[in-house]
Amino acid sequence: MRIVAFDTKEFRIPGRTRDFFCLLGIGLEIKDVRGLDNDYCRLIVNEAKRLNFPLSRRVYGFYALTRMLGGQDTFCDFYMRSLQMIRSHFGKIYVYFMTVYPGKVPRLYVYEERTESKTPVDFLNEHKAGFVVLCAWKYSESVPDS
Repeated sequence: MRIVAFDTKEFRIPGRTRDFFCLLGIGLEIKDVRGLDNDYCRLIVNEAKRLNFPLSRRVYGFYALTRMLGGQDTFCDFYMRSLQMIRSHFGKIYVYFMTVYPGKVPRLYVYEERTESKTPVDFLNEHKAGFVVLCAWKYSESVPDS
């Protein structure tokens, strides 16, 4: 059985006239779930001892780890070491993005009880929470079963 984990984020690049804005999605294929789980558990215990941070849970987010480790430099070192230790458990990486160019599509219309007109950026901002589902759906359509 193939397992793919998805996550999304908004991506912005400041511009002179307007910012570039798109939704970015990543799908990461996990080849060996048990092996990843075992290696990750060993890794987090060892790193907690080495870097002297409290091991109060199994999974930490970016902001919590950055704060606990004392800043982004230490976090980046931790992240690079961690990735080296567990990367053999990953297969392919799938990248998705969605943008609507205002020069080509200045307004989008949403038809519900009441028809609303949205700018492309407003439309994407309102739908960013559901973009992860669109990435998984697109993956299921485009990658053959194996």
